[in-house]
Amino acid sequence: DGEREKLEEFVAAVELVPTDQRPHFYLAMMDAYRGDIKKALRGFDNARRLEPSGVAYTNIAEIFIYMDRIEKAHRFNELGIQRGAPPSAVLFNEMLIAWRQGDLREAEKIFARLRQHYPEAIRTINVARLPEPPRRFEQFASYCCQSPACGPYMKEPCGQLQLAVREDELSETAVLKQLRIEIEKTKRLREVYRQRKELDIEIEGAPSAQ
Repeated sequence: DGEREKLEEFVAAVELVPTDQRPHFYLAMMDAYRGDIKKALRGFDNARRLEPSGVAYTNIAEIFIYMDRIEKAHRFNELGIQRGAPPSAVLFNEMLIAWRQGDLREAEKIFARLRQHYPEAIRTINVARLPEPPRRFEQFASYCCQSPACGPYMKEPCGQLQLAVREDELSETAVLKQLRIEIEKTKRLREVYRQRKELDIEIEGAPSAQ
């Protein structure tokens, strides 16, 4: 199916060029969409190790927001700034932090700044293009709450705005299918990094979440 084909493509890319951070980014994003936030964190951390750009740090900051680890989110946002992350990525996370902490006025103010100065930053949620540019923060929040890579991690903030959260319920067959795919992925990735010990990559465990 489509998910398996995408996973195959990204794992094959890792096997071909283990030092390329992009497949790790997309594999991590797939984990976020599947609801496995800890594995998503590990994947984004692997991408950061391979290419420690400012955006790599703000990506991790966003994951910590979803995990409600706000101190960690602030820390990685600051590291992103120090490493040259674009202001739009930093502001985006600050907006999510304000929303997560229940400060809707601040979230709305930051959204207005993004809409005025960095409109492209609010045109996507976790690499998914929105159907139309949101004009108000509540409209943006509604898109987040309906995204399986955002809403399930922001249930309380969504509830504060009386927005429904989209939660995809998987059948037992689908869960077993995903488990087989995950086992195959982990086995192949472990073999890659067994052969390339010079790469500082984590296949199991999530040290950044400690």
